[in-house]
Amino acid sequence: MNTTSQRRGFTVVELLVVIAIIGVLVALLLPAVQAARAAARRSHCTNNLRQLALAVAGHASARAGTLPLGSCERISASGTFASNHGLFTLVLPFLEQSPVYDALDLSGDTFTASRNVAHRYTVISTYVCPEWSDPVVYRNMTNAFMNGTVLTYQGLGGAVRSGENPLPATLADRGAGETSNNGLFAWGQGRRLAFATDGLSRTLMVGEFVQRDVSATSGFTAAPGNVRSWIFGGSADSGRGSYAFKCVKNHGLNVKVSRIGDGVPYNHLPFGSFHAGGALFALGDGSVQFLAESIPLELFKDLTSAAGGGLDTTAGALP
Repeated sequence: MNTTSQRRGFTVVELLVVIAIIGVLVALLLPAVQAARAAARRSHCTNNLRQLALAVAGHASARAGTLPLGSCERISASGTFASNHGLFTLVLPFLEQSPVYDALDLSGDTFTASRNVAHRYTVISTYVCPEWSDPVVYRNMTNAFMNGTVLTYQGLGGAVRSGENPLPATLADRGAGETSNNGLFAWGQGRRLAFATDGLSRTLMVGEFVQRDVSATSGFTAAPGNVRSWIFGGSADSGRGSYAFKCVKNHGLNVKVSRIGDGVPYNHLPFGSFHAGGALFALGDGSVQFLAESIPLELFKDLTSAAGGGLDTTAGALP
């Protein structure tokens, strides 16, 4: 007796049902995968900031408690201005980057000295948040000061409040906005750890900075925006724009502004990140906190101040 076996394949309807089920499963899993990746990038960024805080502490420990200066300029014998190295150059030896540090011309202009120009394009991975999705190195930009490897962090120069910051004449506003007298980092000088009378655990040290203008006419809307290379201490002119630290005056976290259109001085551009809802900051004691972008401006300014910020230092965890 002959038997025949019949093989039955999928019908079109069944195939479509299977595809639909797979599509639903992917749609359900994708947000979870994206959230996991975002959490991993945030953890990586947290580690970057922790390393930066430890590097600053290492610098202070090696120099009798003196923090690295924020930014500074050098004036030649002919009276011309040049950019000197700042915070992120000075901590390189404490980030296991001594070969890069030793190769730099520490007395030369960071924009023009040949050894410095070469390292303008050296990537220091600790200086770049993994949420930065654009190129890390820029060349042949219309504005030469935008060339180089990006730095997505800035030191905290304190809070600028009317009447609270009597500034020496040499630190007065010369184009890029006044700097403060109450932050951990300053123009042309290194603070001592003892300056932080508010307590290192209550004072912000280094935070995220990825600011881009929102006005299409400014020229700084596309990457790298107002982010500059880590090697620059400050602008190469008499304007005193700091490329290594920022001061908080009128804007909180992640605020959308245009430096040109809104008239925001470069030194007062807002801190912020590409993390959802806020930004990460390292404090003076080496801990790292995520601050929500909804944090009140005056509280944020208190946290940026190392001396006399008015914050209740007996309070618990940061908001």
